Amino acid sequence: MSIDELRDVTARMLRRHVGDEKADRYVAWHDAPERALPLIVLIGGATGAGKSTVATHVAYHLDITRVISTDAIREVMRSTMSPQLAPSLHSSSFQAADAVPAVFAHGSIDRLIIGFLHQASVVAVGVRHVLQRAVVEKQDMVLEGVHLVPGTLDLPSVDDALTVQVVLEIEDAEAHRSRFTDRSDGEDRPQQRYLDHFDEIRRIHDEVLRRAREHDTPTVRSAALDATVAQVTGLAVEAITRHQQA
Repeated sequence: MSIDELRDVTARMLRRHVGDEKADRYVAWHDAPERALPLIVLIGGATGAGKSTVATHVAYHLDITRVISTDAIREVMRSTMSPQLAPSLHSSSFQAADAVPAVFAHGSIDRLIIGFLHQASVVAVGVRHVLQRAVVEKQDMVLEGVHLVPGTLDLPSVDDALTVQVVLEIEDAEAHRSRFTDRSDGEDRPQQRYLDHFDEIRRIHDEVLRRAREHDTPTVRSAALDATVAQVTGLAVEAITRHQQA
């Protein structure tokens, strides 16, 4: 598909799902001179929210070639740190309570959320380096992952990058659960593990959403793929056009 054909496809998608204004802004941005600042789109949300799929499609529509997962960053970090040094890196996000010392097992403290936020804070160190590299190289990028918790990241300044952060939301718990039961048996990741820890996944989902609202981070309903991609793409286009008009 040519660049012009991609522009037309994306404009039609935006027009259908988020309106003519954002579609027109997209076309104007697409035809404008090259930007001086890189565009960085951060897509957070719980396991099963559709982050990787949405990230791939958003990158395609914005003609961005670099898509990175925080799970990949965590894998690199844990290959250099032992479980004794960084225990939270060696657990899944929804099993992070296992890395919290037993002293926190009593009272009203939620060990799962403490463990998850600790893991996110450790991964945030790697995320910061990835973002800094994107700024230095002026490289557009889409970064996705459960570890992109609003209020915990050291984001580039407005003078260095156009940064758009969103969180994907699945309001209905059963719709969320179906994301795991509907996956094919041939996939690499064992789905039963997610179903066994579904309550923990939902608690993390709710905590990330709470922090998104607390920090005025946009939330996007993860339902029909085209509509979700259009919403996230539209937010990115808004950030670009605001910068161009400043």
